[in-house]
Amino acid sequence: MFDMVWSERSAWPQREVGSEDWFSAVTKLTVVPSWLPLYRDSLTVLIARVVTAAGVGPQFVDAIKSDRPTEKLLDLVEQLPDEPPEDLNATAIAFALVGNLDAISHYSRSINDMFLACEKGELEALIQALSIDSHLSAMPFFQAALRLGQLSGDSTAAEEIFKAIRGPHRKRSEYPKLRWVEYLLRDQGAFEACSREEIYQLCVEHLRVYDPSGTKKDPKAALFSRFRTWQKEAGIQNPRFGFSAAGK
Repeated sequence: MFDMVWSERSAWPQREVGSEDWFSAVTKLTVVPSWLPLYRDSLTVLIARVVTAAGVGPQFVDAIKSDRPTEKLLDLVEQLPDEPPEDLNATAIAFALVGNLDAISHYSRSINDMFLACEKGELEALIQALSIDSHLSAMPFFQAALRLGQLSGDSTAAEEIFKAIRGPHRKRSEYPKLRWVEYLLRDQGAFEACSREEIYQLCVEHLRVYDPSGTKKDPKAALFSRFRTWQKEAGIQNPRFGFSAAGK
């Protein structure tokens, strides 16, 4: 499912600025309600909103309760219409969900996670969120920073804000699927419940989201070193995977 979502996300067409096609796309977006409040929702809540907006709530519940939930959910996804619902709120929900998916694939945490980190004093998390979705520039914090700089003649804040809007560094675009897998495993407590060997086999042999070929050091050690780096960048410490030798 992630392959499908990510391939569609990566295939969004570029439009020449000022062209009729570009103007049409911008005009359509201007009527979409703000999705900023939706970033306060967890991924679980956002998915529930998507299911409701798509009108497949009962089918979704039946799929979850079946003896083959994964297969039934994939079948349900295949049955969804290509055309978006007429309700513009559904588009706003989709933008919030895509924003969170993008954030995880670059920073190993969702925008919702970044908001929570910012509330604890981590301003860098808010800048990271802005690099994923320029819509966050409408937040009072960024608007106040821009206005203060405009009044004082100091362009520093504007430069930092527009630098962030250009997007994450290209190096962060490596292993998007592996970042997603790491995030889901962490979220579901798999790092505590499974051995390193089980996690390694899942990523390399079953899901094939990590290619150990060409790795100079031990492939398993390289994988968990990468996980450790991502967890530290996301402000997360996991004693079993990365911060102690236990559970090898």
